[in-house]
Amino acid sequence: MDLNTATPHDLQQLTGVGCVTARLIIESRPFSSVEDLLRVKGIGPVKFAAITARNQVYVDEKLSKPKSNTKLNTHSTKIDLNAASKRQLQQLKGVGPALAQRIVEARPFHRKEDLLAVKGIGSKSYVKMQGGAHVKADLSFIEGCDEKTNSEERVESEQKFHICQEIENNRIADVLEEFDLVALQERLKTMLPGWDYVVSEPVGRKSPGKKKRAERYAFFYRRLAVRLVEKCSLLEGSSNVFTRLPCVATFRATKGSGLSDLELALMNVHVSFGEKASRHAEIVEISRLANELSTIAPNQRKVVVLGDFNLSPQDVLGSLGSHKMALIRSPLSTTVFGKLYDNVWIDRADFSDDEDCEYLVNSGVLRVDWRYYPPSKSSRLSAQNPMDSMLPRLQTYMSRVQCGYELSDHCPVWVAFAATNKRKDYQ
Repeated sequence: MDLNTATPHDLQQLTGVGCVTARLIIESRPFSSVEDLLRVKGIGPVKFAAITARNQVYVDEKLSKPKSNTKLNTHSTKIDLNAASKRQLQQLKGVGPALAQRIVEARPFHRKEDLLAVKGIGSKSYVKMQGGAHVKADLSFIEGCDEKTNSEERVESEQKFHICQEIENNRIADVLEEFDLVALQERLKTMLPGWDYVVSEPVGRKSPGKKKRAERYAFFYRRLAVRLVEKCSLLEGSSNVFTRLPCVATFRATKGSGLSDLELALMNVHVSFGEKASRHAEIVEISRLANELSTIAPNQRKVVVLGDFNLSPQDVLGSLGSHKMALIRSPLSTTVFGKLYDNVWIDRADFSDDEDCEYLVNSGVLRVDWRYYPPSKSSRLSAQNPMDSMLPRLQTYMSRVQCGYELSDHCPVWVAFAATNKRKDYQ
């Protein structure tokens, strides 16, 4: 059936399409290609594969060709980050000779967002220049690929790339919307209305035999719930033990949140995935820095250590100290492949011995893989014939791989606080 002319009843005959999805498809018309279905809310890669199986749907070529040409003209005016000369790069807003040289040295780029890893490009300068830049899909690996005869294929490939980015942005925004304060690692995404953010300087040093990879920490926060007290600062460890320096930022709950006395120094860490001994060395240093922060912090400020430890809580506990408590514990897992590496560690005394408030602390893992990629959740069904369970297991594995590629292989961990005041005169 033609996606641009099918009736709601026709669309509901497709696998995975109900009345709501059919209405959203109709509201998203006209379509220039079948891949445009991925722009429809509620249609992810898994549902898209089901809808397009056995070539059930198509788009009339008369409608799709003009849009394809329009896309081609749009892209031709933009600067390819991987192919442009230094002089051409300087046509981008805010790019001078020195920055153009650093962009050239940082190639290849797989997406425009990779510019954020270039020294001297922050979020504000990126917003200015990204409109004039793009990354062209590389089709040179296809045997016999000719630039003139395959221009349409190039455009289609670029459209798919940008579709993936839009899906990723929407899903990450959906996840952020559920919380008041979010610590991010590795990627900086578009802010949500009513939110603000603070970003660290780039972190990361070159490991032997590996290419240097720079990352940034970021905190997104809902302004109605929390306010920033101290901006991001990197913590220098001793003996050059860190591959990525930890970052700390301090936030205080607003009066409207009902927790106006709660002030948190959030220490965001990303322990390197290498030899276990080196990971333990980083965590020992993290513990020392966290204790220093607790010593110099005002009385009401509580230090929370959170992030990707690349070790289980049992492995971390011996290095972090018995006074620290992991909020995420087995049998929970925090990665799509069943590892428990991400966690939030608090000092027991901070939340149990407070003179003014009695705190209730809750925590958990938000399974974004199960939400957006339902087959990634193992059904655990028993089968008499092992071959009968092979396909479901393969589908589960591929869904997890897809989640890791399009969204993340780590799930957000969360902690929520509630408090009652111990003083009788409190209202």
